[in-house]
Amino acid sequence: MKQKSALAFCTACLIILSAASAAFAQQTPNSTTQGNDSDRYAPHAAGPQLKDGQLPAGRVMDLKKQAPLLFREDFKNGAGTHEHFVTQADLANENLELKIYGDKSTYMAVDNSPDSTGEFLFSGLCLSTCAITLRVKNSYMDLSGLGRVRWRTRQSGFHILHPIVKLADGTWLIGDHGDGYTTDWSLSEFSLYDLRWRHLDIEQVIEDKPDAVWTEHPDLSKVEEIGFTDLMKGSGHGGAGSSRVDWVEVYGKAVPRSVAASMPPKTGN
Repeated sequence: MKQKSALAFCTACLIILSAASAAFAQQTPNSTTQGNDSDRYAPHAAGPQLKDGQLPAGRVMDLKKQAPLLFREDFKNGAGTHEHFVTQADLANENLELKIYGDKSTYMAVDNSPDSTGEFLFSGLCLSTCAITLRVKNSYMDLSGLGRVRWRTRQSGFHILHPIVKLADGTWLIGDHGDGYTTDWSLSEFSLYDLRWRHLDIEQVIEDKPDAVWTEHPDLSKVEEIGFTDLMKGSGHGGAGSSRVDWVEVYGKAVPRSVAASMPPKTGN
């Protein structure tokens, strides 16, 4: 009797599973069907519902429209010495301006030639928190959409390098992307759209408005400056706490300042 009951129970379970599988198979077509754009758009994994070839409203981006390289800065030895305080002369890209915040007098440039790293920027001697930014001379930076950053860095101790931006309206933000300790140089690439941001007190180079909430998807269509900080003072040479930046690339679009002044702000990144 018990054997018959067990057999009946198993049979019932098989029937239920078969029915569920059939129902699932009758749902939406396979995403690999030719002509399907389900992997083309972000951040919606299933892709938007297209109507007359138009994208729906909201933060949906075409991943095939990648942001072009706006600039690359490799840093050069502007002083001709092995180690010196960084100045405008250390920029290899003539279209950029160097800005220093916090401890403005002790951010170092170190020429490691003939090693492959060349010159790099070094925060180990900063007596207080410090930051470096780059400004395109003749235009704002449109880093909205798929704007991104690539950089080659090496941090020591507990120092973690974060990206920072100054918007055209004067707002300063620091992103939650962070590159920490590595034994060797590390290449990192990140999309600015994916970051969460907090306000930055640029004079002291610390987080501003401690009671403020995280800012997600700020309007990055008109960025005045972009750079980096580890929010810490340096601990000296060698393996002491510090951050190092070998080179940086920024991907986005240039917006002439005269044109940007007449553009209405975007409602989302």
